[in-house]
Order: sequence, then structure tokens, then C-alpha cells
Amino acid sequence: MIDWLVKKFIKDPENWEDPAVRERYGLLTGLVGIVLNLLLSAGKLGAAFVRDGALTAQERGLVFGRVMEGRPHSELAQIYGQSAATLRKRYERARGKLARALTELSDTEKEVSP
Repeated sequence: MIDWLVKKFIKDPENWEDPAVRERYGLLTGLVGIVLNLLLSAGKLGAAFVRDGALTAQERGLVFGRVMEGRPHSELAQIYGQSAATLRKRYERARGKLARALTELSDTEKEVSP
């Protein structure tokens, strides 16, 4: 996989003396690191999001609508038929529950890791 990425994104990858080649290697490794960290974070968030008992169906919908879809509280209030202030508070509580679930997942990973 790494060889394919190098061939695809770096022209003349064997020319280590060329500052442009070194710069492209740095950009490629940085980009790969960022992408992998985003995937890891998304996986952890997804695991906490669907974990049994972490969030109710309404809380999942509220967090998804707010975070993933970027809907304002006023729009969510119309969807759920509740006041924006009520949904804002429920969103904050759901966010706290999600944060605790992520912390528990991280603690579990530390216990399992060698």
C-alpha cells in the first residue's frame, strides 16, 4: 500500500537529494497520519455512539442531526416538536453521555492492550 501511494503521489521517489521530493514525502506521511487518525476517531465515536445503553434513540438522532448534519437547535426543535432550549439541554446531556462512553472505551482499550 505504501509503495502504491509513493508511486502515485511522488515523482522520482528515489531522488532523496531533491528538496521537492523530501517535501512530498513529508506531505504524504502527514496526510496519511491525519487520515488514519480521523478513521480511528470515527471508529471510536461510532462504537460509543451505538454502544448498548450509551444513548437513547432520540439522543442519537439529536446528536447526529446537530453534529453530522449541522442542523441548528431551532430546526431540530421543529423536527422534534419541542422547544430549542429543551433540545439544547438534551443535546448537552447526550454529549456528556457520549464523552463518558468514549472514556470507558479508552479505559477498556488500556486494560486489554499488552
